[in-house]
Amino acid sequence: MLGKIILGAGAVSVVAGGIGGFLTEFQSAVYALVPVGLLLVMVGMVQSLNTSD
Repeated sequence: MLGKIILGAGAVSVVAGGIGGFLTEFQSAVYALVPVGLLLVMVGMVQSLNTSD
C-alpha cells in the first residue's frame, strides 16, 4: 500500500514539475520536481514489489 502511495506522489510531482517547467520555459525551480518525482516513482515501484499487500 505504501509503495502505491509513493508511486502516485512521484507521478504527480513529475507531471506537476513538467507542466510548471514548461509554463516557465524551464527557468523555474519547479522543474526540479521532475527528478525528485522520478526518484519517488522508482522507490514506490521497488516498495510495491517487495510487499505483497
